[in-house]
Amino acid sequence: MKINLVLLASGNSKRFGSNKLLYKINGKEMFKYSVDLADDLKKSLKETIKNIIVVSKYQEIKEYVLSKNMIYVENPQSELGISTSIIFGISESEKSESDYIMFMVCDQPYTKSSTIENFIKSFLKSDKGIGAVAFEKIMGNPCIFSWKYLENLKKLSGDIGGKKIIKENLDDVYIYEVSTKKELEDIDFLNKNT
Repeated sequence: MKINLVLLASGNSKRFGSNKLLYKINGKEMFKYSVDLADDLKKSLKETIKNIIVVSKYQEIKEYVLSKNMIYVENPQSELGISTSIIFGISESEKSESDYIMFMVCDQPYTKSSTIENFIKSFLKSDKGIGAVAFEKIMGNPCIFSWKYLENLKKLSGDIGGKKIIKENLDDVYIYEVSTKKELEDIDFLNKNT
């Protein structure tokens, strides 16, 4: 089973006040935590993770991604919402065969690679078409979709992401509970957990 991993990194950080993906947490730009996590997954799950695709519009992110030998996709329509990044990621992912597509966001710096590795392994054993991480049953990111949901994902618009598809297909969702809420915490405000 092969997974194409798509990192969504072209948000406009409206609530944050500046480009949060470039904001440093413990001396490291926020986006690098997710890119490095994806790089770790590619190494530890080399038989499973086929490609890592990063969708962004920021030059600093592009340079870092290309230095890691990942695929970079420009999103010139990010102001239209997260759906555009999802669609650009799908379009690039379709160029190579895989069984699943996984979406990760780049504003969760506290997520552990071991957690996501265990999530992927558990999901692949589940026989479900969708996988999501959760804390106390509240779902978060990342999410995995089998290709049967491809057309539904392509129809997303505006600032609506994959959770819409998940809610419509709960009987086909594998939920992986994480041990700490902090791992799924995304940073939307400058004063939040820096």
